[in-house]
Amino acid sequence: MSNKVILINFGHPVTGEQRGDLEGLLGAEVKVLDAKVQIDMNLPFSEQADDILSKIDVAWQTEQILVSPCGFAPMWGVLLAKMNGKMGYFPTSIRVKSDDSYSVRKFVIGEIMPLQKMRDEARKTR
Repeated sequence: MSNKVILINFGHPVTGEQRGDLEGLLGAEVKVLDAKVQIDMNLPFSEQADDILSKIDVAWQTEQILVSPCGFAPMWGVLLAKMNGKMGYFPTSIRVKSDDSYSVRKFVIGEIMPLQKMRDEARKTR
């Protein structure tokens, strides 16, 4: 990855520690852009996803983009499909997990998931 990666965060706030962990894993500066995902169950998700993505100031096809998914799977599916259309490929995603070694619930980076690579590998088995 290049020296700067943009993390588009559709989920819970990213902590400074999580950002630092990502920078260590990626070997790059991580800039976090928080996307507000407020879902109206009475409106089409496609239109709402277009509105959410229109407020994110990135060059979809030229910047190194990492995403943190929203917690509502139906909307995440729509956002992911729309981003694939804008980018021409699936973005790399992160997964957070609970670290049970602390007395207070703490979430850490669980893995970095290269969705496009996963998709390409799956095509070999069809």
